[in-house]
Amino acid sequence: MRSRLYILSFIFLPTLASAAPPVENAVAPWELNKFIGKSLRGHAFEPLGIVGAADPGQGVIQMVGPQGQVATIHASMLVEGASLRAPSLTIGDIAAASTFATSGIPIVEPRIIVEEPEFE
Repeated sequence: MRSRLYILSFIFLPTLASAAPPVENAVAPWELNKFIGKSLRGHAFEPLGIVGAADPGQGVIQMVGPQGQVATIHASMLVEGASLRAPSLTIGDIAAASTFATSGIPIVEPRIIVEEPEFE
C-alpha cells in the first residue's frame, strides 16, 4: 500500500510544480484607451477604483476611487494580467494624491521630495 502511495506522489508532483503564476505584462501607453471603465487593482489585489479617462499621448490614466478620490497614474506603474493592476499602489496613495490636490500630477515611482529650509 505504501509503495502505491509514493508512486502516486511522484506522478502528481511534477504536475503541481509546473503550475506557473499568472503572467503580467507591462502596459504600453497606446493601449490605455481600452481600460476606460475597467477596475484597477493595487497592492495585494486591493480594489483601487475605476479608470475614468486615459491619455495615450502622455501615457497616463485618471482613476476615480471608491470615495471619489481622483488620481493620475503613469503607464509605467501598470501591468496587465487577469485584470489591470498597479502593484505598488495602495488606496492610501490614491487618497493622498487626491487630498493634496496632486491628482493632475502622475503618480510615478519612486517619488522622492526633498525640501531644504531656507536660511536668511
